[in-house]
Amino acid sequence: MPTQPFHAALDELPKFPGLDGYFTRAAITADHATFQVTWLNPHHPPVPTDQHPFDQTVFVFSGELELVLGGFGRYVVRSGECLYIPADVPHTAKALGDETVFALDIFAPAREDYRHMSEHQLRVEPVSPSST
Repeated sequence: MPTQPFHAALDELPKFPGLDGYFTRAAITADHATFQVTWLNPHHPPVPTDQHPFDQTVFVFSGELELVLGGFGRYVVRSGECLYIPADVPHTAKALGDETVFALDIFAPAREDYRHMSEHQLRVEPVSPSST
């Protein structure tokens, strides 16, 4: 796992596409959590139902995201809002409107199946703090 600070511009992180190019994500990892930055374009095809043994919190920074949680119902998460999804709850997502959804997903504990998205972080040389 990481042994040093990591500083990067989100737009410069390696991107991993999905949903025929409608979905792009990048990630960094910590000892006990995985942080996934997500860009979900509007008018995308259906997102398959997801279910995993990780707590997940979704923070939306732009756009509107509809999340349907099995057994809990439908939630619309707008810019400046978040939604916690307990482990093992099936869920699906959909971008609403015409704006790309920009969001941060935090998974705990760390997801080994997402580690490939954070290999760049684990290979970098130590970064000195800025002097400003």
